[in-house]
Amino acid sequence: MLDMPAPQVISWQNLEVATGPRGDIESVTDQVSGEVLLAHLRIEMAEPWQPGDADVLAAEVELSWAHPSGATAVLRHVFDETWTIRLTLVNRTDAEARVPAPRLRFQAPWPTRRWIAGGEASIGIDPGRAEQLVLTQLQGQAHVVDGQVVLTPDPLVLPAQSATGGPGQFQVSWRGAWLADHVHAARVLPAWWPDRVGLAEGQEVVLSLPDAALTTSAGVTLTQQDEDTWIAGPPGKRLVQVHNRLGTTDMVLWWGEGIERAQQRESARIVEVTDPRTCEPWEAWIVTRSAALLGSAEVDDYLRTAVEERCARSGPVHPLDVMAVCAWLADKPGEADVWDELDDLVARMPTQPGSQLALVHARLLAMQHRRASTSLRSRRAPARGLSRVEDAMCQVEAGLLHPADEPDELAWRVAGLLGAGLPGETVGLVRLAQVYTLTALYPEHWDFTRRWPTSLAEAREVVQHKLVASALAAAGSQPDACEAFGWLLAGV
Repeated sequence: MLDMPAPQVISWQNLEVATGPRGDIESVTDQVSGEVLLAHLRIEMAEPWQPGDADVLAAEVELSWAHPSGATAVLRHVFDETWTIRLTLVNRTDAEARVPAPRLRFQAPWPTRRWIAGGEASIGIDPGRAEQLVLTQLQGQAHVVDGQVVLTPDPLVLPAQSATGGPGQFQVSWRGAWLADHVHAARVLPAWWPDRVGLAEGQEVVLSLPDAALTTSAGVTLTQQDEDTWIAGPPGKRLVQVHNRLGTTDMVLWWGEGIERAQQRESARIVEVTDPRTCEPWEAWIVTRSAALLGSAEVDDYLRTAVEERCARSGPVHPLDVMAVCAWLADKPGEADVWDELDDLVARMPTQPGSQLALVHARLLAMQHRRASTSLRSRRAPARGLSRVEDAMCQVEAGLLHPADEPDELAWRVAGLLGAGLPGETVGLVRLAQVYTLTALYPEHWDFTRRWPTSLAEAREVVQHKLVASALAAAGSQPDACEAFGWLLAGV
């Protein structure tokens, strides 16, 4: 293996790209803000692939690997008008080669938008302003396995070299470019992609795909009308696969049932399978919010025990615990002992996403019943150990007590975690639900269509259907889905 030169920095369109000793990209730094957008970005070639030469030039990085079967791989990063990432895997032997698939790995201080769907894929990086850095797959078949981005089928089968067709090969190609905003990012989506993938029960999706075939998961129906295909499905998470010249692209559709029906189903399940003395904060909150829908003595007993147990505990208090106690007191304002404990609960609630909203719940309840409290008026110090996203959410939540005429960049960035009308995943279900609840507090006059291909209300509606469908699909087997549903109820 050749000796590597000293690490270099490549400047490209307001980015500083620092390379490491093996030619991997150690960091991608935004020169406008000084913020690191990506770190430790590399294509991982698992054993028995062996690394070969590595070269770093003024605006190009080239790495190579060899496989015991005789297959080779060459990766090139080229920084020109766009950032091109091209990986070429070649088999020049007379036997078929089965090799481990390459994997894309990177770290991002702020969550990226990852749409990894097979024939179509993109990764959106939000630098905290209107511009978006978008990496788009031009060739390849990227998919997610165990949370990792795999760039080809795994294992990858490279045909043997033939006299007529030449060597067997597979090429992966991605393009990176700055786009003016999320509206421009939407313009590089496939023309057939629907306006929304989160749907109310009974809504249909219409795709215009004359040169493609569709396959679906169970329960989904396809109706052909001329060149349009109408897609309908029952509540829950459903898969539609589009097969065209680019390969197979996965399109996940989320049909959400009515929110009241979802509340009834989820709260009835919680009462049946959990102990009110040990239930989670979101479980107590869901049942409290749904008590009027269930209306039984069993539910009343469950909630009284849950509330009394929360008041008796010590230590930090979860915001949904405070909201649950407030909702219960709103229905039973004569419970003097619980009123006294509410003051203590609020005082022990550290600053975290949702704590400001919980404090507002407590203050409004106290005002309605003419009760005063020192802790309901006091400011609490920010909690330590918050993640970057949690800290940003707390800042935005606090600022909404006296909102500006326009959203600041942090409010834009936090709201962007909803997806901004674009496909893909940004954060997990619980964090997504917390952002949904936080953005319910955004002033109605804030116009997100200035940068997004959709309004904030429409983006939140899509997320609502996704969260409801996730809770239905989990049916209690996925704790995150239940917790996310609890946060959803705080924002509707």
